[in-house]
Amino acid sequence: MRKKFPTFPTSKIRNRTAKSVLVLAAAVYLIFLAVRDDKAHKEYKQVFSQAQEYFAAYFIDVGQGDATLLVAPDGSSMLIDCGPTSGAEYLVKYMNDVGVEKLDYLILTHPHEDHYGGASAVIENFPVENFVVHADFTETYPYDRLIYMVSHNRFDEQTEIVGTRIDDRFTFADSAVFQILSPETVDYDDANESSLAIKLIYGETSFLFTGDAEKGAEKAMMANGYDLRADVYSAGHHGSVTSNSPGFIAAVSPTYAVISCGRDNSYGHPHKKTLATLEEYGVTVLRTDELGDILLLSDGENVWPLEQTSAGQTEMIRAA
Repeated sequence: MRKKFPTFPTSKIRNRTAKSVLVLAAAVYLIFLAVRDDKAHKEYKQVFSQAQEYFAAYFIDVGQGDATLLVAPDGSSMLIDCGPTSGAEYLVKYMNDVGVEKLDYLILTHPHEDHYGGASAVIENFPVENFVVHADFTETYPYDRLIYMVSHNRFDEQTEIVGTRIDDRFTFADSAVFQILSPETVDYDDANESSLAIKLIYGETSFLFTGDAEKGAEKAMMANGYDLRADVYSAGHHGSVTSNSPGFIAAVSPTYAVISCGRDNSYGHPHKKTLATLEEYGVTVLRTDELGDILLLSDGENVWPLEQTSAGQTEMIRAA
């Protein structure tokens, strides 16, 4: 008897089979993502719990933008910039995971979307005690819109609108102080050079944030005689060569420079000259495009990064 072979599948059957395989593969991939994200979430929770007894600086990976969350040991919180709109959902989730219930300060350094884009989502999700922007920008877009939002928030929280200027000083959590070092004047045609520059001191440790301030603003800060030394420097303008001049890096003399930028961004951040300058001055560089979220801790005497190992455990790496 002649053996009969199965009929070769028709194109309709082949397509149906292919679709079934694709659906199955997609389902498996989604399960993998869910398990991975749940594991990552638990690991993050472990990291956050270890940070609670210290002054913590969370440099959040919002892509091509800037968002830094500062949390004092008593739980007081300050957010400097909010990243772009595209990173807003992640920013809010991250802040919730850290345990932020309200912001004592929400500070926007300058009106560029990669620094204020996530502000609307932050205002919608967290009460804000003090909303801080440069005094000359309070009636200009987009700050006028954000001021309206924060003033009509859904929380039972009265928000103070703080129009700040150079040399203004503030207290944060009764354990830290910060001062505005720049700009001397605002240039409405140059938001970068009009960025707020902020130096925060906690105990014997300090942090410097300059937004997208460029070499002109850096030169002015040095000329004004400020003590720019800081353990942690949030590199200006995402590590651009238009900022981070050698003289300024020498004046800051940081142990760590954190560069917030998006992976494979179209701007070429950080610039190779900036990286060379930081290397020349012996600065340890931490980049969000390479490391993702970055956490630095201070006990008031020393600053160190809290890093996650490949095994999901955490370890404290203290500066030598």
